[in-house]
Amino acid sequence: GALDTRRLVQAYSGNPNVFWMPDERPEMNTAVEVLIDLSGSMDGYKLDLAQMSAICLAEAMSTINVPYEVTGFMSDGTLDIREDYSPESASRYEGETYYVFKDFSDSLRESRGSLASIRYCCGRNNCDGVSVAWAGRRLLKRPENKKVLIVLSDGHPAFRVGPAPEHVDVSDWIRHARGYVRDVVQSLSETGMHIVGIGICDDAVQQYYKNWVVINEVEQLPGEVMT
Repeated sequence: GALDTRRLVQAYSGNPNVFWMPDERPEMNTAVEVLIDLSGSMDGYKLDLAQMSAICLAEAMSTINVPYEVTGFMSDGTLDIREDYSPESASRYEGETYYVFKDFSDSLRESRGSLASIRYCCGRNNCDGVSVAWAGRRLLKRPENKKVLIVLSDGHPAFRVGPAPEHVDVSDWIRHARGYVRDVVQSLSETGMHIVGIGICDDAVQQYYKNWVVINEVEQLPGEVMT
């Protein structure tokens, strides 16, 4: 270790115990995925807050040398309409768009530009179940033993499944969509993944995530979220 300057007198006297010794710290062995809801309802202050939260998390994980990725999702409005529509026949008919603002292999320095562009990537709807499953699959490929998925969202899944026939209650596919989010979260949790829902100015996350917290300003991030 390096010489401890406070022990120079002992060193002069011949005492060998005058060095700083390295601390043996437990290996983190953890990978983190940060997934951001980029739907239209997030436009404005909410997405600014989500972007700043993602940047703060990125800086923190870079400091402690934890591999992490920052991604985002939204539905793009395109439809593959089918005649055999039913609420249980598919998770969605509306197309999905995903962004990778920072890949696991990218450094924070390399990703500064794309992280700064999050607030401009707002879209239409949000199919949370499909998107959380997508992010979960990416995270499961990581070799680390511990895996943490952090989802930043401002509400419930909202997307077009298809043109509902008159005899079908639209609330059926709404329940199906919301239940699908819970099913995905449960399935990923059973793999040992730790999942946290961060509500951006909205407490809807409590209906889908066992571990959840709501933030209304970025100053709440260190206390509320990390606790």
